[in-house]
Amino acid sequence: MMVEQIGMVNGEKSSKMTPIGRVGANISASATMALRDKLAEYLISDAGAVSWQMAYVNRGRF
Repeated sequence: MMVEQIGMVNGEKSSKMTPIGRVGANISASATMALRDKLAEYLISDAGAVSWQMAYVNRGRF
């Protein structure tokens, strides 16, 4: 078994191992935010904007 091969006792916490934290826990959230930002940039660019969108966004403001 791998545990015996590296000289550890099963269930024993090793001080030789470095904790790595929550690796990969936020990958999908980061990808989603990047996609959201890319879409937002497109929608306010000349290529993606529609003529009425700024009037709609700013409605009710003085």
